[in-house]
This record gives sequence, C-alpha cells and structure tokens, in this order.
Amino acid sequence: SLAITKATFDETIILIDLDTNQIIHELEHENSVGNIVFSPNGELLASWWGGGNEVYLWDINNGDLLQRLWLDNISQGYGLNRVVLCA
Repeated sequence: SLAITKATFDETIILIDLDTNQIIHELEHENSVGNIVFSPNGELLASWWGGGNEVYLWDINNGDLLQRLWLDNISQGYGLNRVVLCA
C-alpha cells in the first residue's frame, strides 16, 4: 500500500510503500506543491499549487507525468482551490 507525503516548498511529492517503507517515486514540480488528490481508482494523482493555474496529472504506477494542464480562465490572484478527478 502507498502513503504520500508532500513537500510544499521543495517542489517534490514523495510516494512511499507502507509495507517496505521504501520510496517508490519522487514526483518533481516546477513550482511548490500546495494540493494533491487521488483518482477514485487510485491510479492517478493530480497536484497543484493553490495560487497558480496549472495542474499536474501523474501516473501513480510508474511515476510518469502524464499531462500538465493550464487553466487560462482563472482570474489572476485567485488560483485553484479545488480539483475533482474522475477515473
């Protein structure tokens, strides 16, 4: 089973296997990590910084960055505060 820790200021999300206590993946952002959410099936992870307009979509199984989504319609200064992932 997985546990997740997020390091807000060093731009890294660390996925850890709870059974072995080993790091499985280190997911690198280009900015700080403020929020994370898993998909209902547990295979995807979305991460973002609350003051920005960019969402990172990760594959939990292999640690690949699947997509970076830029949301152009967010007013400057407001940023993201909620993301819903359906999969």
